[in-house]
Amino acid sequence: SRQRTKASGGETVTRHRRAASSSDIYHVIVRGAGRRLLFEDDEDRRFFIERLFACVSRKEWGADLLAWCLMENHVHLLLRAQLEDLESMMRSLNTSFARYYNGRHGHVGPVFQDRYKSIPVETDVQLLETVRYIHHNPQVANVCGHRDYKWSSFKFYLEGHPHLKADAVLDMLGGEK
Repeated sequence: SRQRTKASGGETVTRHRRAASSSDIYHVIVRGAGRRLLFEDDEDRRFFIERLFACVSRKEWGADLLAWCLMENHVHLLLRAQLEDLESMMRSLNTSFARYYNGRHGHVGPVFQDRYKSIPVETDVQLLETVRYIHHNPQVANVCGHRDYKWSSFKFYLEGHPHLKADAVLDMLGGEK
């Protein structure tokens, strides 16, 4: 189905409604506009991660962060939230990062390519495959091995982190070991 929304210029735009997940789990992908870099340095990456952690901490959105990976020109997130809350949270995250990024680097215009993509995750098998896909992204892109990449949640699966809800995934795999 479709929904009508107002674009930033005031014109009406027709968009497809996002598919809702029966599990409330979504693989979210955000890309840089025109495939440009989203992160020019580690300070940009830190800002994005801090904003992400702040967003999942907000009680009104009730979002759980299950996995994440920042690449040069795109981001993978695995989130559990009701669709309406996911939309609000992603709007807040993307808007605050775009303002920060454009201000810091003297850019104007869109930072992100279109709206974020959200893929419903419906089964345990799909959940495990998505976590693996997200964590192996740096290795597939020939950046480095997934264990050595510092801009993903992989190390937090091993060490723990207050903003990462990895328990359900780890339980499916037989625990932390």
